[in-house]
Formats: sequence, C-alpha cells, structure tokens
Amino acid sequence: MKKFLQFFIGIVFLGLANKVNAQCAVGEQIIVVKNIDGTNPANCKVTVDIVFDLENNAGNKYVFIHAFRAADYPGYFELAKPGTCQTPANPNPNQPTAPPPVRGTNAQGNLDAAILNIGFNNDLGTGGYLSYITSAQYTPDAGTVMTIGSGLVEKTASPVAGFSRYTMRDVVVFTGAPCGSPLTIKADLWSSQASSLSVAHCWRCNFTYLFNEPQITGLVNCTSPRTVNFQLSTNSTTALSGVYRIYVDNTPFGSFGTEDTQLAPDASGSFSGLTNSSTQFFNNIPYNGNNVGSESTKALWVEAVVTNPVGTQTNSTVKLITNGCNTLPVSLRSFNAVQRGGKASLTWETSLETDNDGFEVQRRLGNGRYETIAFVDSKAPGGNGGAYNYSFDDQLSLPKGVAYYRIRQVDLNGRSSYSEVRALRSGNGQIVVAVYPNPSRGATNVAIPEGAGIMDVSLDDYSGKSIQRWNGINVRNLQLTNLKPGIYMLRINFRESGEQITERILVQ
Repeated sequence: MKKFLQFFIGIVFLGLANKVNAQCAVGEQIIVVKNIDGTNPANCKVTVDIVFDLENNAGNKYVFIHAFRAADYPGYFELAKPGTCQTPANPNPNQPTAPPPVRGTNAQGNLDAAILNIGFNNDLGTGGYLSYITSAQYTPDAGTVMTIGSGLVEKTASPVAGFSRYTMRDVVVFTGAPCGSPLTIKADLWSSQASSLSVAHCWRCNFTYLFNEPQITGLVNCTSPRTVNFQLSTNSTTALSGVYRIYVDNTPFGSFGTEDTQLAPDASGSFSGLTNSSTQFFNNIPYNGNNVGSESTKALWVEAVVTNPVGTQTNSTVKLITNGCNTLPVSLRSFNAVQRGGKASLTWETSLETDNDGFEVQRRLGNGRYETIAFVDSKAPGGNGGAYNYSFDDQLSLPKGVAYYRIRQVDLNGRSSYSEVRALRSGNGQIVVAVYPNPSRGATNVAIPEGAGIMDVSLDDYSGKSIQRWNGINVRNLQLTNLKPGIYMLRINFRESGEQITERILVQ
C-alpha cells in the first residue's frame, strides 16, 4: 500500500455513468487527489488521478476535460448551445454539434482561466494504453496549454455495461488558490468523432466538486488491543454530513483500493454538522473481529464520505494513518521463487528468529488480491533461534501472466511483517512489475518477473533529468537507494518482447 506524503489527501468524486445521447454517451468522473503541495502558498499544486467512463462507440475519438475554479467557470457549452447541458429537469438534452472551446474573449473563447486542459486520442494506442493530446495537437487552438499525465492513459473494462473506463495518472494541477482555502471546482467533459477536432459532438457540463473536504488527521494507539483516534475538520462554512469507514492497509504497494479490508464492526459511523467552526473527534475505535493481532502493526486508511450538501458530486476523502507500534524482530536473509514444471517453488532463509510462530505463504495472480495458500511453522524451538532454511512448493499450475509471491511472517502474539515480493511470469503473458514501498523514505524495490530477459532501465526525476541508468541487465529485483525527496519516473524497456513499462515513484 502506498504511504503518501504527510499532506496526502485523497478526494474521490463519484458519479453514475449516464447516457447523454445515443451517439456518444459520456459518464461522470472520478477524480482522486493524491498529493497536496503547499510550497507556493498562493498557488496550490495538486497531483491527481482522473478516472471516468465512456460509452463504447465511434463517437468518442478524442476526449477532453477542462476544469475551472467555480468563480471563473464560463459555462461555454451552455452559451454556445443553450439548453444542451444536463439539468435534473432535462437529464438527456438534445446536443447538436458545437465548435470546440478555445482561448479568447468571444463567446467561444473560455480556456484562458482553465486550471486543467487534458485530453487523449481514443483511437491511437495499443494494449489498452492511449496517447495524450499535446498542445500542438489541440488543433482548435494550438496555443492552449495541455496537461500530460505520467505514462499513458489506461483503458480498462467499466463496471457499467457498454462502457470503458479510462484512467489518467499523476496529473499535476495548479489551482491558483491557497491549499488550505475552501475551493469549489467546476468542469466540462466533451468528445469529438472528427479526426480534425473541428467539432464537439457531445458534452457534459458543470460538474461541481468540493475540493479537499473534509481534512482528516489521526493516530494509532499502541495499546493492547490496538485502537485508533482520528478527527475531521473543514474550511467549509456550509455544514457537511456523511459517513466514515476505516480500512486496514493490506499491501506494501499500490494505493487505497480493493485489497484494503474494512475494520468491523465498530470502524464505521456517521458525522453531521461539520463546519469551519467545529472539529469532530472519534477516539479509541478498536481493531475488531478478525483484525486482532496480525493486523495490529499495519497502517490504516480513514475514509470520510460527504453526502450533503446536495448539488455536488459525492466527495470521499481518504487519509493514511501510519502505525508506529512495534513490529516483529525476525530477520529474513533471503527469499526466492523459481518455476519448476510450470509451478512455483519458494525458498527462504532466516538469520534470527524471536518469538516466531511461522510464515504465511501468500500468492497474487495478475491484478487480483493476495491470498494465503499455506502456513509454514517456525523451525526454531519456541520460535527463538538462529538461522533456518524453509521451502514450499505451490501445487497450482501457473496460469498465463504474472504471479506474485510474498512471505508474511507472524510472531507468537499475532504481529506480522512482510518479505520482499517475487514475481514469476508464465506463458507469454504481459510483463508487470511491482514497485514497493511506494512512497518510500529514499529506498524502494522493483520486483521483475522471472524470464523477462534483458532490459534497459532509466530513473529520471520529474523534470526529465536522468538520475540512474542500467543497460542490458537481467535481474529479478532492482533496488533504488539514496533517493532524495521528490517524484521520479522509472522506465523499463524489455528487449525481447519490446514491452515498455513506466512507474511513478514518490520519495518522502
């Protein structure tokens, strides 16, 4: 699980994907604010992931999002084509074509005040990855400053039938406002099926979002059993109401998501009447049910979902609560995974064991979740001793793709820690790497599948300056050390398959 910067605030704006017209329906958006950088007090820098759904048809060749501070929102499409933006009374308006938005002071011009202009070519890409539109490629107005996320746009299946989901990662937005001030964002999303970008064929208008609300702080109490305290605060003068949930940080890499399990049953509840004149405290919430013991050294995610006031997109803030409680002092000297006869064979060695109960062997297939497939008892008498060797053979025939393995070491009191990750690639499945921990404190690891072959690797800072390069290497684990705080881009080119992978690394 990624441990974001101290000021990490994840804000998720959710909406159902609704059809606009039969030609090119656009779903509402999910925006995840991953990092708030207040270095410039008057112009808050925000790093976001943008996710939304589009209908699967030829009407969405090019897709664009333009976002504004609410006070600067021009309402271009409503001005250009009155009555064509959705309202509760008119959820599916007729949308004739319109000229694309540009800069300027006339009725068409409205992008001068935009804090975000981003788009992609829905036809240009391979393997589920699509290309961003650059400023020079925005032919309606080549002077428009276009934003580019890291890597490429990811295209995957949507939970909504007939739609695809598009994800743009690590998009940097300068809000033009202080980080701590209340801020409402309004946005338009439109698409075109014209190769020349000469016309907008459909659009959705006036998305309204509360920005960075509410704020969450908290701590884990190192009591027995563990408890957690957190508090909610806001800059909003309008009272906020909603619900909260607490989740266990289950993985050493990734972001807040499906692999995190909710604490139960007491780790959920509601809040109401939250304004800038009040802070609400939630104290001594226990780790309950199956989260006793082995979960007690993990970090937690607190999620606060704002359901009122009405009129905004549902707004969810998530915050990582770090856990400084003691972990098990067992030293794992090595851990390896190899393929034998199409199956995984694991070996590991300890150099010191103290109060060690044993080891859970965990497996993850593709983009699924880790599952425990075996438990191997400690060989040390009473769990205390020196160096021991262990092995385990997975009887599953490896499916096509990548399988990850890790060891979860558990002490006699139920506390636990994880090994490094080992990856095995079988068949001709797509190469996938795992970067962990990410964020890190200056050192991180890259797990590369066995059999990936010769590769060229580069590590660049966020400005594009080369930090480290490795050419013609064939390794299964790459260690990146002595990294200064900042954002880095790791690019790997696999010579044999021609595949390229880009990963963003955050160092605190």
